[in-house]
Amino acid sequence: LTSGPLSAVGSVIGWNLTDKIIFARIMNYYWIFFLQLVFIIFLRYQYKLNINYLILSSSFLILLIPWWQGYLYSLGEVASVLIFTNAVFLFYRLRKLSLFLFSLSIFFGKLLTLLSFLGFYLFNLFIEKKIRRVFLDSFFFLIPLVSWLTLVSFRYEDGSFFNYLFSLFDLILNHQSSGATTLDSSNSSSFVQTLLLSEYSNWNLYEKIRTLIVPIVFLFLIFLEKKEINKFFGNISIPLIGAIIFPYIWFWLLSPTKWIRYSQHFTVIIIISIFYFINYEIFKNKISYILSLACLAIFIDDSKMLIYILTFIGIALILLNKESKNYKNLKGIIILIITINFTIPYFQNNNSGDINKEIPSCKVTLLSNDCREDYFDF
Repeated sequence: LTSGPLSAVGSVIGWNLTDKIIFARIMNYYWIFFLQLVFIIFLRYQYKLNINYLILSSSFLILLIPWWQGYLYSLGEVASVLIFTNAVFLFYRLRKLSLFLFSLSIFFGKLLTLLSFLGFYLFNLFIEKKIRRVFLDSFFFLIPLVSWLTLVSFRYEDGSFFNYLFSLFDLILNHQSSGATTLDSSNSSSFVQTLLLSEYSNWNLYEKIRTLIVPIVFLFLIFLEKKEINKFFGNISIPLIGAIIFPYIWFWLLSPTKWIRYSQHFTVIIIISIFYFINYEIFKNKISYILSLACLAIFIDDSKMLIYILTFIGIALILLNKESKNYKNLKGIIILIITINFTIPYFQNNNSGDINKEIPSCKVTLLSNDCREDYFDF
C-alpha cells in the first residue's frame, strides 16, 4: 500500500532470471545504482560539466545511507528519495519533467515522500508567489497519480478502487509509525517516554548524530551558500530546506517508532546533495567545504576510524588550498577513503553463505503463505 513497484524492479529481474533470493536482492542494488547513474548522465547534459567524480562515487554513495540494506529487501525509501532528490536539481531546468518525477517517486515509489514534496513545493510557492502556476504544475504531477489509480482500479485484489483508498487511509492513520496518535499527546514527558521506547534507544552515537545533528548542520550550510546554490541550480536552496524540514519534523516529533529507515527521507537528500555540491564546486569559502566534508564523513559506518582520517586529511587540504586543483585532490581522498571503508569488511568476511540456496515454495508462486513464511525463515 505504501511502496510502489519502482522499489523492486531489480528484485523482480533477479528473481525471474535465477529463482534465487540472493540474486534477487543483489540485483536490487544494481537497480538503485542504475537509477542514480541515469540521473548523473542526465545532469551532464543539463549542466555541461565533468561528471567523472559522480560516476566514480555513485557506486558507494548509496552505501553511505543509514540502513542502506533496505533496498536489498525491495523497500521503497531509497529508490523513491533518490528520484525525488534528482528531480529537485532538475526543477529549474526541466520543471515539467521534475514534477512528473516528484509524483513518480511518491506513487510508484514510497508514499511518505509526499512530505518532502510538500516541503519543497510549498516553500517554492512562497518564493515564486505565482498561484496560477499551480494549475499547470498539477497537470504534470497528476500523470503518475492517475496512472497509478487506474492500475489500482484494474489490479487491486482486495476489492474496488474505493476499498484501496479506504485501506490506504486506514493504514496511514493506524500504522504504528505514522504518528497520527502522537498528535493527541504533545507534552514533553510523553515525547521523552516515546523516544526512549522507540528504536532510538538502540542506536549508537554515530547514528544519533547522522539523523539528529547532521540535518541541522546541512540546513545551515544551505542557508550559508544559498546564493551560490541558486546561481548554479536555480532558486532551489530554500525549497530544498523545506524538503528536509518536513520529513525531519515528522520523524522526530510525530513518528513514535523512529525506525531508522524512515530517516532516509532526509538523509538520502543530504548525501546526494553534498556529492553534487562538491562535484560542481558550488562552495566558495572553506567553512562550507569543512562542514560538508564533516557531514559526509560521519556517514562512514564500517570503520569508524576512517571518519577521523577523512575529516583530518580533508580539513588539511581545504585549509592549505590555494588553487582549485586541491579541491580535485579532496574529491580523490573522499573516493579513496570511502572505498577502503567498504573494502575492509569484504576481506574480514570468511563466510559468504550459500548463494545457490533456493526457496522451492516461492518458485511455485510468490503469493502463497508457504512462500511468505519460508522467505522470512530464509
